[in-house]
Amino acid sequence: MRNHNGRGKPDHSQSPVQLEHIEAIEKSLWNAADTLRSNSNYASNEYFMPVMGLIFLRHAYSRYLSVKDGIDANMPKRGGKTRALSKEDFSRKSAIFLRPAAQFDSLVGLTDSDDRAKAIIDAMESIDPTTKPCGACCPRPNIRNSTTPCSGSCSVPSTPRC
Repeated sequence: MRNHNGRGKPDHSQSPVQLEHIEAIEKSLWNAADTLRSNSNYASNEYFMPVMGLIFLRHAYSRYLSVKDGIDANMPKRGGKTRALSKEDFSRKSAIFLRPAAQFDSLVGLTDSDDRAKAIIDAMESIDPTTKPCGACCPRPNIRNSTTPCSGSCSVPSTPRC
């Protein structure tokens, strides 16, 4: 098994390079939070869930990319044609199927004239429109209810893959 110390327990030790990378990410996140707090007229509880939604979408996109090539390589072909990727293909790999508009790179590419809040809501809802929002644990319903405008001065941060 990966990251185990030989006794069946996870090995939580990290190399100095990994710690430096984590420290750089942490510093970047704190700087972004400071900027958001100082340049916004909103309380943290007003932008908390939209930010968590973006973090979720970023993580889902990283996972999507990590399994997509393997899924593509093993897709059955009939008559020289490969069927379209499906939600089930990704579920088998413990990943979420993301439509193009829900992929993080698509959100990062939005311009100031685009409705970013609507794009984020649509991205979250497109992940699985058949499920009901799960309340406090899911950022999806709270993005719609947020009074925080997500256009103009707001931008989706592009961060390195973790």
